[in-house]
Amino acid sequence: MKNNGRVCFVALAVSLAFGCSSSNDTGTHDITFMGAVIDGATGVPITGYTISLVYGSHTVKGKVDSTTGRFVLGPFPAWNDYGIVIDAGTGYRSFSSYNAAIPPPAPPTTSLSADIYKSNTSQTFDFDAVLFPSDITSPDVNVIVSKSDALTTTPPPSPAAGSYRLQPTNLQPSIQAQASEVGNQAWANDNDLFAAVVSGTFTDGRFTVDGTKLLYGVSYQVIVYGVDSYQPGAGTVAAGTALGTTISVSPQTVLPLMLLNSTASMCTAGSSLTAVSTGQIMFTFNQSVEDGTTALGGAKEAFDNALSATTYYGYAPHTSTTSTAQERGTSFVIQDATVTVSFDPMVGITSPISGDTLYSLNYGLSTVFLQPVGHPSQRMAMSSLVGSTLISCPVTP
Repeated sequence: MKNNGRVCFVALAVSLAFGCSSSNDTGTHDITFMGAVIDGATGVPITGYTISLVYGSHTVKGKVDSTTGRFVLGPFPAWNDYGIVIDAGTGYRSFSSYNAAIPPPAPPTTSLSADIYKSNTSQTFDFDAVLFPSDITSPDVNVIVSKSDALTTTPPPSPAAGSYRLQPTNLQPSIQAQASEVGNQAWANDNDLFAAVVSGTFTDGRFTVDGTKLLYGVSYQVIVYGVDSYQPGAGTVAAGTALGTTISVSPQTVLPLMLLNSTASMCTAGSSLTAVSTGQIMFTFNQSVEDGTTALGGAKEAFDNALSATTYYGYAPHTSTTSTAQERGTSFVIQDATVTVSFDPMVGITSPISGDTLYSLNYGLSTVFLQPVGHPSQRMAMSSLVGSTLISCPVTP
């Protein structure tokens, strides 16, 4: 008996050190749901509905108590992402909710030999769902757009004007925040996320969203953007309970537009009138720029009209006849943070005298305006940026 006891003891020690195989190598881990389905408008439990759980290629039908409306759904294996589909028939919006897998419970921390993967576990969770009637119309939502510097700026800034966008979010609105009997265990209706986005433009610091374009009981993220010199602002509204909200926008920090480099000092023009392009200058700024010229035809036309050039026999560029073409032969190209200008005498000057040559070439900059992309409030004359109203390119033979 003692020898047998010693053998058993050794076997037990080995099994604890290295693990033993058993007939229960693969444990089962089941999950069951119970709960209620609530009418989101009245807060009353719904009784006439069907509920199903889907995972992989499987579908599990739930049992619904016709008196209380409570359901029991499952079991199904843990570690499976799953979906909940509820159909309450005509009069309610469709409902489907897709959720991450729930793992089995962790073994007790005091257990040295517990192996959750070889054990059988069973878990039951109380989850509720909120269904909203399909025929309820949300009230209009009035949104005020305030500028955060309105009280500190003298004179006060003008009322905001820009664009807005309302898009459904997965945030649970206050209208259904108390629906779950267990905190934070209410399934969200993923179908609501596919509701139509509402967008538009506004002036005078406010806009109204038509309630018929919103889904009752759905949270919407409100984004205000395109307000000149201000960053976008955001907030949320719950359709059905929120009659209004205020979105604040803050001034946008923009570096002043500055000239970093210019090839103006190296500009030269060839004397031949047959040259396709001459007198090229490249201006490089500290950020991407765009045309800020408000005159008809923009920077291209303003630059073209400001050109002065003469030939050896006294001929000048053509007279401007339209704002859509640069008859005087200039080129004005904006690319990111670079502006490149040049002159084409073949287009700008026609000399009737054989052997005539270019005598002078000057670019005027005071009527041309640039601005950082998207910031018209930072608009500046190009002459101020360059530090000169006129650039002359010496003519070389």
